[in-house]
Amino acid sequence: SLAVSSACPCPCVKTGTVPVAPRQVWIAMSQQPGPMPSRAVAPQGYARRMCRALLLAVLLLPITLPASSGLAGQPAPDFALKNKSGTNYGTNYVNHRLSEYRGQVVLVSFWADWCKRCIDQLAVLRDLQERYGETSLRVLAVNIDQHEQPARDAANRLGITVLHDADQSVVRQYAPSTLPFAVLVDPHGTVRHVHAGYRAEDATTYADELAALILE
Repeated sequence: SLAVSSACPCPCVKTGTVPVAPRQVWIAMSQQPGPMPSRAVAPQGYARRMCRALLLAVLLLPITLPASSGLAGQPAPDFALKNKSGTNYGTNYVNHRLSEYRGQVVLVSFWADWCKRCIDQLAVLRDLQERYGETSLRVLAVNIDQHEQPARDAANRLGITVLHDADQSVVRQYAPSTLPFAVLVDPHGTVRHVHAGYRAEDATTYADELAALILE
């Protein structure tokens, strides 16, 4: 069933009547013109895009697709992105490819500067990287903002590997339902755990899961 919502000027889906999987919405939004939502997107414009995405998800993707948690047990989609850490600025950015870290446990987390819980999670990722060191664990914090300054600032402030997915081609491969979105990859390149969103108690969960993977 479709209905016109007063919150936006386009037909919106009554999610209570028509179930829409989060992955469907993300995929539909990725098919809309222009970059994915960022701080620079006006609320009204974002609401309009979300409404179009919901409508497209129902009309074009009627079959429920697996949520992003379906990544668990699958090979992690490979990617290569530039590093914004340390002194690698200007034209000297270093390319990091996920598959280059085979043999190590990797924690990939997608985040954005406008996401308050993402900022909270980044501090935890820094602590985990310091605890386990780069020999046992590699944290890759993938920023999806359009501009690179948030990634630079986070890299300087936290001292972890921060990558910039400027065109959001990588985050679309993982199709998260929300941000932050953390993916724990084992030494064989297989996704073992997926965490959508962040709460304070997740820090303990991350540590426990990482410890188990490192000991395998």
